[in-house]
Amino acid sequence: MSRSFRPDPITSSGPVVKDEPADYDHRRVVPPGSNDRIDYDEAGDEAEDEDDDDPIVRTIDVYISPALSGTLHLLQFPIEPAHGRLDGNHHRDRPMSSRTPPPIRARFRPRHNMLELEYPIPPYDRDHRRLPDNMCLSTRTHVSSSIAPGTHMALARLGGNGTRLDLIPLRRHVMQMRPSFGHLHDGIDDEDENGGDDENGEVVHKATGGGGSASSDRHNPARPIMFARRETERSATARRNSYAHKRASEAGEEWIELDAHGAAAVVGSAGGGGGGGRHSINTSSATREALSRVMCADVENALVLAGLSANDENDADVLPPGARRGGMDDRGARYVRSLNYLDSYSSGRGVVGGGGTEWTPSNAALANDRHGEDDVDMEEATDTPGFHGVMMMERAIAELAAKLAVLMQNGHGTMMPYCVIRSRFHPARVSDEILTAALSSCAVLVRGNFALKSTLAKFLSHAAGGGGGGGGGDGRKKMKLMREMRDLILLLLNMHGMVQRERLARAYSSWRGGGGGDDERRMAADGGYYDPIINPDTITFVLKTVARKSDNCWIAKVDDDEGFAAKFPEVAACHALYWMKKREMLADLVELYESVEDCDMEC
Repeated sequence: MSRSFRPDPITSSGPVVKDEPADYDHRRVVPPGSNDRIDYDEAGDEAEDEDDDDPIVRTIDVYISPALSGTLHLLQFPIEPAHGRLDGNHHRDRPMSSRTPPPIRARFRPRHNMLELEYPIPPYDRDHRRLPDNMCLSTRTHVSSSIAPGTHMALARLGGNGTRLDLIPLRRHVMQMRPSFGHLHDGIDDEDENGGDDENGEVVHKATGGGGSASSDRHNPARPIMFARRETERSATARRNSYAHKRASEAGEEWIELDAHGAAAVVGSAGGGGGGGRHSINTSSATREALSRVMCADVENALVLAGLSANDENDADVLPPGARRGGMDDRGARYVRSLNYLDSYSSGRGVVGGGGTEWTPSNAALANDRHGEDDVDMEEATDTPGFHGVMMMERAIAELAAKLAVLMQNGHGTMMPYCVIRSRFHPARVSDEILTAALSSCAVLVRGNFALKSTLAKFLSHAAGGGGGGGGGDGRKKMKLMREMRDLILLLLNMHGMVQRERLARAYSSWRGGGGGDDERRMAADGGYYDPIINPDTITFVLKTVARKSDNCWIAKVDDDEGFAAKFPEVAACHALYWMKKREMLADLVELYESVEDCDMEC
């Protein structure tokens, strides 16, 4: 903490507050050229004989309250404040109570992260010039644009007595509120609804032989009958990615009305000392229950820092996190990594070509990747002879395979070259024999690169509608179909080095039609659960996890490694046998894929 040179006797830069010594001379100026180091050394010697000149006057307990982390949003007003203009002189003339009025209306669309706030315009902010009716406003509406969090933010609440600080981590999108100009379009929309040329109406009236009224003919004009073409996959994708489709999707979600209260009301309802009961407002029971969760309820639950083993629990109160009495180790770095609660953001934040790669594991995974008392020493397992050594070897391979499975989940299971995996483990601790054995238990070899087994791919639940294998029998069917389709894509990449998306979609369409055996007809009779799951969008999602788009096909993201089979022939032969069995299991789909005609197909 830097020392303050202002007369203010108390300064604070964090949970610890310190005061200025009473005998400190603020007028003391060190003349240029003087030996300032010697002066400070002498002052330090004198200070050793006295009491601490910068005592701690307050200790604040810090609590983490994650109960509201999934519902709190940070609102920003980047263009203008919510209460009006940016004129500083105008602000000083306002009453203190009217500078930040609460919104009179708030509504929210949670699926699209859309928020609307309607603020009143005070009389002194209104312009009394002659303006069109659609510009004479008594309220101003602000609409949101959501931004994913890219840094760590938290809402802090200091207790009334100053001895407790509650932190609520913010994980939801940041809402940037900007003024809406929808009122300018109201008149235009009314003209479009009530408009229409009378002459056109007369023409339609005559064309229909005088039957019906002219107003009904204007709203329902005669149109020629045309045959619509079947929508192609490309046009359907363009339609789904269009702005009109986005607006229609947003308009299809109903608004949820929210209770809007000012800052004073929120502080008053939260309670917890400091005059919390002074504000009397009419809030719902749900609002009061939510505000009560601002304060951490489980105060006895202590946070165990990552990397702090059970042997160091006695030193936790006297040593900084991640420190030993004999020095510092990598547990300090693990502690810093454990602070990153934005795991979904960090897991997809790979930097290709820089210090990291797209295979960089998430910080939460690295924080859990620590050697505890139960971890097996790989080097010891390799050197131990006899039956005990075999058991230790198997246990070491199992633990290493579990870590590799977590590592390969990132990037939606992107294939990883062996050299990249090899660089993450020290050769003296993890030999090639152990590493290839662990990889073979959790991954498959595709042209010299390793891809996570589909049975371990948790990211497939997103493409399956969040089923995650749950939701009863229907969820298990979805996950089974997704894993089977990913295995087919990996098999085709291993066989041909490329996959054609349109050919694959037609193969699944033929499979869904039930042109094969009894099993296919049974699935088609059950409603064809290939239709809602294995569709072009799902195929594209899975293809993007392991392949990239080329001229007329999809090829693997990682170049083929022909040297791996030459260096590890036994491992390559084992995986070749695996693919032979997998092709027998997927023989029907492979035959359908290869029988599709290769003509005028999109990749």
